[in-house]
Amino acid sequence: MPTQATDGWRAAAFPAASPRVGLLGAGAILSAYAHPQRTSPTERGKFVAINLLCKNVPEPPPGIPAAPAP
Repeated sequence: MPTQATDGWRAAAFPAASPRVGLLGAGAILSAYAHPQRTSPTERGKFVAINLLCKNVPEPPPGIPAAPAP
């Protein structure tokens, strides 16, 4: 991508045949923040909030049951 001096974020347009899928669609991110047999949108959301948006994510409140087995 050619760079231009801008203040803040700007949209980028990729050609239709581009293999780029973005950071959150990359296989490494999808597999690193998943469970062995299923996906985990919650884990990926926590990754995005903490590492990309610099937000604090509190622990779940007590008494919340674990997710059922697949």
